[in-house]
Amino acid sequence: MKKTDFDVIQEKLNTSLDAPEQVDKDFILQQLEGIEPAAQSNIVPLPAKRRKKRTISAIAAAVAVVLIGAIGFGVIPNIPKSDVLATVTASKQEALSTYSNYRQVKKDIKKLSSHSTGFFPFSLSKDEPETYVVEESAAADSATTTGETSFGTTFNQVEGVDEEDIIQTDGKYIYYAGATIVTGYDSTVNVETAETQHHSVYIFSAKGKQSAPVQTIDLGGDDCYIEGVYVRAGKLIVLYTQESVTCTAIYDVSDMQNIQKTAFFSQSGSYSASRLIGNKLYLVSNQSEEEIPHVCCGDAEQKIPAEQIYKTASPASATFLVVSCIDITNSEKMEQAKAVLGGSRSVYCNQEHMFVLADIVNNDEGEYLKGEYRSLSQIFKIDLDGEIAFTAAAEIEGTAKNQYALDEYNDVFRVAVTDTSYGNETNCLYTFDENLKRLGKVENFAEGEHIEAVKFLGDTAYVITYETTDPLFVIDLSDPAKPAILGSVKISGFSTTLIPVEDNLVLGVGIADSDSTTGMRNLKLVLFDIGDKTRPKVIDEVVYQYVSSGAMHDTKEILRNTQRNNFTVYATYAQDITKKHNDEPGNEYDYYDYKTAYGSLTFAVKNGHIITEQQYRSDTLSDSYGRCTYIGDTIYMVDAKLNIDCTLYK
Repeated sequence: MKKTDFDVIQEKLNTSLDAPEQVDKDFILQQLEGIEPAAQSNIVPLPAKRRKKRTISAIAAAVAVVLIGAIGFGVIPNIPKSDVLATVTASKQEALSTYSNYRQVKKDIKKLSSHSTGFFPFSLSKDEPETYVVEESAAADSATTTGETSFGTTFNQVEGVDEEDIIQTDGKYIYYAGATIVTGYDSTVNVETAETQHHSVYIFSAKGKQSAPVQTIDLGGDDCYIEGVYVRAGKLIVLYTQESVTCTAIYDVSDMQNIQKTAFFSQSGSYSASRLIGNKLYLVSNQSEEEIPHVCCGDAEQKIPAEQIYKTASPASATFLVVSCIDITNSEKMEQAKAVLGGSRSVYCNQEHMFVLADIVNNDEGEYLKGEYRSLSQIFKIDLDGEIAFTAAAEIEGTAKNQYALDEYNDVFRVAVTDTSYGNETNCLYTFDENLKRLGKVENFAEGEHIEAVKFLGDTAYVITYETTDPLFVIDLSDPAKPAILGSVKISGFSTTLIPVEDNLVLGVGIADSDSTTGMRNLKLVLFDIGDKTRPKVIDEVVYQYVSSGAMHDTKEILRNTQRNNFTVYATYAQDITKKHNDEPGNEYDYYDYKTAYGSLTFAVKNGHIITEQQYRSDTLSDSYGRCTYIGDTIYMVDAKLNIDCTLYK
């Protein structure tokens, strides 16, 4: 293939020559096209040929699965293409090195990658706006909540730091993020077309047994996945991934009959995590595509400035960790956006700092097969005080199960990991100072097992491992340089969530050992007495036979009512269990058949005992996946098929 002038230039620039940014191909093309650089801006707009317009049509009224008409939106402000990010004056010394131009970034990407995978972001277009139809609904009458003084919130890891969830309530309406199957219809040939999943936020009026859907915000088909929503002061914030881009849409829901879309943002990479602190929304995404990270505000897309892209001394991969900040009360611009060569798997965040832990993938298949590979993770510390700043980075052996394995206390960062290096499985807990310099570690405990749950309480860590003996370990962190195991206690089954409930009492929510008769895995609660940290003990446990719940695996599925001091989970009840026999010749076996009911299970801890307050079985719900929330004295349940039911607290 004949080389172009740009090919020759690019070959020259792949040498060690540190050429100026003005010879970047995108920059030159813009100059040739007569596009002037924006005044007082160092953000380079994405080339016009990479822009991809997207129009979302209204859901046809004839589609039976759509409960009511979709929502009309206001027009997003027309933001100049050179004015996406707010101007922030750097005031903190950052620990990582930054780039001075995009050529350096591309050179490192090429060095870290053996191939390229095209990355094509999308944006909403002012020329082709979203079109929706607003329809009245008989169920859209104003809901009343007379006498209701409280409502459910998300199970957050840190007080004052909100996390997204697929179910939220403002005390008047319930917002549920889900998907419905939509079958298309081709009228020209009179046949149905392929089924697609439409991901939407469904809004229900909270009127007890008369609750009903009132509005639907449809976000699109199979290429869209809703990650969660926030509801704050008349605003609905929807987070979703589409075409490997993390999107944020903000709606004004103060008038349920006139919902307006007020802002749209996106950033390159698939969604990893978010936190809402006051009015500041922090977003974390993973960009695996080997391109310059970019952001979008309204209909304007721009690259993150080269000097806001960072790297460690030895970048582990061509994946980018992208972090941005949005002020939800003043959403004309994205406050900040930065990126670093790395990635994201688990995110811990308090009101001052965010810690992001990412697996370092070993791509050497030969080492893996020979059992010579290492299990590694990279940690980034991000300062959130006034500006996003990468203040420290480190590497450790092992990987964390989830965000609850990370914590910061008195400027000491702690993380518990399972290390599978060299084909062995063991566990470690590390402590670090404010610069991510290692202070101490507890290593090689519970060999052959892996960590299932971690809870940090002050200067103590509680860790549950699982494989054979399933113990709870109590680890003293009062001297971060010399952490030590104080005691342990064995349990059957294992807990995936640990919750402090009373002085010196911790509740474990998890999974019982398989039922010896049916083989079913049941919900199990365990109450630990940690008054004597050297001798923790189990003082109560309950196994709910033939009851399962998503809360066995996902902490956010646990609904906590702090006023009543109890917990509720969405539950699946197996009923009418009968033993049957398959007598097909050559394939004979016994199995168990049963009917299922869906509803909720409410429990509490009182006077050192686990108390079952209510087991509710619904005649309305019809799916094993669902979520619970509460408003006042009423527990609401919504399932994946968009059925809604409720029951009163007993």
